[in-house]
Amino acid sequence: ALAPLLAAEVLASITDARQRELELQLALLHREQERKDVIEYVWAAWNLHAKIAGISTNALLEALYLSTMDVATSFLRTTLQHPGSTEITRAVWFGPFTAIQDSLVAGIRDRDPGAIVGAICRTNPKVLLSPAPAEGTGTMV
Repeated sequence: ALAPLLAAEVLASITDARQRELELQLALLHREQERKDVIEYVWAAWNLHAKIAGISTNALLEALYLSTMDVATSFLRTTLQHPGSTEITRAVWFGPFTAIQDSLVAGIRDRDPGAIVGAICRTNPKVLLSPAPAEGTGTMV
């Protein structure tokens, strides 16, 4: 329900400078994937979505969206780590989740509301925890 509202807000307010910020944050997400740093990767994804939400001029919409992202981030952290530990306790699959974030930033760049909504709706933390067909065994870090 939030995705179409956020897409409309972003498309109404995006600037070239903000688009460059999104591209930079996406590059950071890719860097953490290359480093296989799961927790930093999760935070890079959260920061990407925070930048997207911050484009909105609707403070309530921004707060609701970030609250949803907080729940997803907390879910991942508690699923991936035991309390008090920095050790990752299960395999993750970066590729499918990164591809969704790529399509989100591309949808904003291309001013494509359908692509934005679709990518937001597919931004599910469980994507990191489940293999894509024929993707193999995942990365244990």
